[in-house]
Amino acid sequence: MLKLEGVNEPLRAAQAIEQAFAQFPHWQTSEAQEREVRKAIFKALIDVGVQAVAEVADKLMRLLRRAKP
Repeated sequence: MLKLEGVNEPLRAAQAIEQAFAQFPHWQTSEAQEREVRKAIFKALIDVGVQAVAEVADKLMRLLRRAKP
């Protein structure tokens, strides 16, 4: 998904995002953990130069919510 969105260094961003999900495994049921995951996603996207950070982060969260029951 990151590659399709034109993210520079999608692997680097994905690895940082993956760490956030590992650190906050209850993100779907805990608002506090979801906030921390979102912060980590925003940081990862900013670090690789994404301009539309909020848009890409929202798309990613929607995708992941559908993928994980």
